[in-house]
Amino acid sequence: MSYEIIKKIKVRDNKVFITGDSNNVYPKDFSEWESKSLSKILQEKGQEAVDIAILKAYEGGNFQTRGYNKYTRALQVLRHMPEYETFDWRASSYNDNCPIQKKRKKRKGI
Repeated sequence: MSYEIIKKIKVRDNKVFITGDSNNVYPKDFSEWESKSLSKILQEKGQEAVDIAILKAYEGGNFQTRGYNKYTRALQVLRHMPEYETFDWRASSYNDNCPIQKKRKKRKGI
């Protein structure tokens, strides 16, 4: 699957601009573009909603970065919180108490 390699995310003039490139295109030609979906979220729901949407993109693997930014640092902190375990799709604990495994078993009818 492809993902975006993100160099920079800026909010300016009530719009969200992303500087990045796709991971499967060579040579890399990082360019800046307006993310219309994130700009719409910013205009309708505000900055906090945009930050959550960007965090979801990083957490889901759609956005990746070669360095650190405020979103990747926030995810590092979140991953160490016990509350995050119920949302972490990467949970590797296969014991019966793992909420992710319970949901998987429920869907498969096990």
